[in-house]
Amino acid sequence: MQFNSDKFECIKYGKNEALKNESTYTTQDGVTIKTEDTVRDLGVLMSSDGTFNAQINKGCATVRNLSSCILRTFKTRQKIPMLTLWKSLVLPHIDYCCQLWSPDRTGQIQTFY
Repeated sequence: MQFNSDKFECIKYGKNEALKNESTYTTQDGVTIKTEDTVRDLGVLMSSDGTFNAQINKGCATVRNLSSCILRTFKTRQKIPMLTLWKSLVLPHIDYCCQLWSPDRTGQIQTFY
């Protein structure tokens, strides 16, 4: 099986800075894999410090954009249509893989409000 080595990304996290700086990873072709600060896997962003702050910030921006689009597009502010739009358009972006990146700190939770 052939792998596309251009798509490989490496993320290094942990307390041992010497190990992170000295180690390199290569593909089967001998190409060195780039080390990234943030990588995306299955649509979820993870930082090299082991947090999901980039994912939370991206999710908040998406929710704000979709909410503003809904409020600009629809004139009605009745409860049932707004709830239907929220549940069908916005909530899936919040719920996607939330068990993994769940905001547990107060500052992370408040970014959604």
